[in-house]
Amino acid sequence: WLGRWGGIDCVYGIAKDLTQQQAAVEKFNRIFESNPAPMALNSMDTRKFTEVNSAFLKKLGYTRDEIIGKTAIELGLFAHPEQRRAAVEQLRQKGRIADFEVKVKAKDGTLLDGIFHGEVIENLGEPSALTLMMDITERKRMEKALRESEDKLAGIVDSITDHMSMMDEEHTIVWANGVARQMFGPDLVGKKCYSAYHG
Repeated sequence: WLGRWGGIDCVYGIAKDLTQQQAAVEKFNRIFESNPAPMALNSMDTRKFTEVNSAFLKKLGYTRDEIIGKTAIELGLFAHPEQRRAAVEQLRQKGRIADFEVKVKAKDGTLLDGIFHGEVIENLGEPSALTLMMDITERKRMEKALRESEDKLAGIVDSITDHMSMMDEEHTIVWANGVARQMFGPDLVGKKCYSAYHG
């Protein structure tokens, strides 16, 4: 600002060393961009994306220009909008979310299962949601295939006309097929084998 010093016109100014803040920002940017998990920053007020990392773009198939300045609703990112509303509400109330499971839609329509973690932070002077998504699509697919395989195996074993059962090292029955349950009672599992089979 303009002023006078010793009767002479002068300009007054204040300088502040921002080296540490700048170093912290650069470190955050490096971590954000290099993280292999999709990450995003959204304004809490407008819900618009202000930044996303490369993993986000690669996983969902968008370009940066297609994402920045848009909201998840405009892009149709959430397969179930009620999940997005619940996540936003939790961020507003608690300032963070953890292990929040949602189904996300990529640009080509592919549905992805994700676990979201997020926290409200200050970004350029305004509250923003910093979120990270762990893609568990393959894990869910394998779990489903395993359940189907187990159900199929159980159906095959259960249809065997001979009595079959399994017990643990303490001689407690942990599994029995339908024939065994018919012969020795529906509450066979959980009993000690000697008492179950010998009354």
